[in-house]
Amino acid sequence: MSVADGIPPVDLVTMRDTVRRVIGPGAQPPSGADLDVLASALRGHIELIVPVVEQAARKLPRYYPLRNGGLVAVWAARKKLSVAVGPGPDGAAEQAVELAYALGELCDRYESLRPVGLA
Repeated sequence: MSVADGIPPVDLVTMRDTVRRVIGPGAQPPSGADLDVLASALRGHIELIVPVVEQAARKLPRYYPLRNGGLVAVWAARKKLSVAVGPGPDGAAEQAVELAYALGELCDRYESLRPVGLA
């Protein structure tokens, strides 16, 4: 979709790069200021891509596997955004990992929906 359709373009390269920094091969658990920046970036990316994936999925017929998968990914991401940071020193890092997995799944769903619902 284009900006003319009312949906901003999605920068998958940047989103996937952020995911890799948290859960990619050789990624070290983020901490301190880096953790805050990555968590904010993950949240922002999720907030941008959720409506795009949801709108594309809803264009498909009910019970269509791509539709259902897209809507499940949207639901899971929204749930992870609403969860409070866990207790202890590792709570924020664990939440960042969960957000990274959610964003990675949304990116995958975006790519799978592109040919059918985003074109």
